[in-house]
Amino acid sequence: MPVAILDWDTVHKMVQERLNSHQWWLMFNVDLMTDVEDTYYSESGSAGDFEVLFGGPLGTLSMAFAHKRRMSSQQLAALIGSNASDMKDRDIIFVADSDEDLLAAAWLMRNFKGE
Repeated sequence: MPVAILDWDTVHKMVQERLNSHQWWLMFNVDLMTDVEDTYYSESGSAGDFEVLFGGPLGTLSMAFAHKRRMSSQQLAALIGSNASDMKDRDIIFVADSDEDLLAAAWLMRNFKGE
């Protein structure tokens, strides 16, 4: 997996572009990120379809973007044990297992606006 060091302005622009496109799932839970990547994005040809960002203003904040062309709402729902119809018009998936997950949700709401 290629690694890049990004400044905050670049990260902010990248996150906003992903959110505005509605073509990416955004997730914060590390266990979910791992399951998603292992299940749908580990095969050849998936480069660029799964991106992980970590660090940032909260220190340990991590988030992953998974392009929707590789994983449908039904497939994602099966991984988290949810009803796919509940996720049909959603882009951000929170499985809050820790205080860090809740902090990530608060950070996202403060820093980004959907279009």
